[in-house]
Amino acid sequence: MHRARQIDFDKESDGEVLGRSQPRKLTGLDLAESRLASGDVATASALARQALGERNDSLEAVATGARANFILARAALVTGHPDEAVDRFQRALATSKDQRILAWSHIYLGRMLDLECKRDEAVSEYQLGLATRDGQQDTRLAAERGIKTAYPRKDKGCDDDAEDDPAADSSPAIKTTPGMGAAAQTGASKPQ
Repeated sequence: MHRARQIDFDKESDGEVLGRSQPRKLTGLDLAESRLASGDVATASALARQALGERNDSLEAVATGARANFILARAALVTGHPDEAVDRFQRALATSKDQRILAWSHIYLGRMLDLECKRDEAVSEYQLGLATRDGQQDTRLAAERGIKTAYPRKDKGCDDDAEDDPAADSSPAIKTTPGMGAAAQTGASKPQ
């Protein structure tokens, strides 16, 4: 009991510990992520392109570039530009060290391959996404779901394509659907 008497307490507090802190003002790619999540694709894209324009050879610039490409890839999905999305996801994969960006890039590529009826390639991407451990449950669940079942198409299934026209190319063009836009934001609004 006498030890408690020897404790020397501060005479003043550091401030209100129970009060609300000021909300953090988002800037740069954090703001781009927020804008993309809220549906403001144009602003998100502009902010990501601006970040890509600020080039130097530091590790931070490489990480920023990878994240900007990831944001631009998702924006391309929402706006119906799948070829640009694939290119941007691949750039993000080539340069990022962020496990979340790597995992979700694989998951999105898997979804896009599912939409092209390339199931085997899609499963490979989902497996790569699952193998890239980012420690987040949403990532694991999305990758496992992709391995288990194909990403749903809004128009018709891949089996329907083959039945309609057996001579048709087995890889139809990717059609971005309203559901794809919402899916493009799932799990990707918080890459660290």
